[in-house]
Amino acid sequence: MSSPTASSPSWRSLPGLAPLKTRRPSAHLRRPETAAELEYVSVGCNRSVHGLDWNHEDAPGGGLVAYGAHTAVAVYDPAGARVLRTLPGHDAPVTVVRWIPDAHAPGRWLVSGDAAGAVILWHRTDNPARSPDAGSVADADGRAARLDPESHRWRVVARRKAHDGPVLDARAEHTFAQGEPTSSRLLVTASQDCLVRLWRLDLAPAPAPAPPPRF
Repeated sequence: MSSPTASSPSWRSLPGLAPLKTRRPSAHLRRPETAAELEYVSVGCNRSVHGLDWNHEDAPGGGLVAYGAHTAVAVYDPAGARVLRTLPGHDAPVTVVRWIPDAHAPGRWLVSGDAAGAVILWHRTDNPARSPDAGSVADADGRAARLDPESHRWRVVARRKAHDGPVLDARAEHTFAQGEPTSSRLLVTASQDCLVRLWRLDLAPAPAPAPPPRF
């Protein structure tokens, strides 16, 4: 390898690479006082026939779209054109997503299945009436308002290995007692393993924890 000549450029002669001549912090190197804000979230939909479902409940929490996004479920607000929340929980790509209508808790129940045969029941824990979807509200500049970080809180209520193949479809129907609908649902799941399974779901809200005893 030839040695560098006097005419060959060196890293010290390149603009912007000269070493600092002082130990005092340079004003140009200081981190500016800026704040980062989330402007937009883009999450692609999985290529599955039943990987998306639109909630048609006419109530707070309704009107949203849920779809499979790789191993998560994305909750999307069409009015605000934004993803409100992504729900991680599956270990395989999500193949089916279905809203479970509930007159007492609209927009608060979801069921999803994945390519490994697992089925998850989701429940939204915050009250949609108290935390409306910020995606449908615009500010003075026409941008969607920021989402309340305490809104759209979801948790996994149940998770089960339901099939030995990908879950292709799922649907929940009301159950009745003496002609009146109950809090239970009959969930039907169909899979590529050539099986159709029936499951009973109890959507009754869990009782509030008892307050700690006072002494």
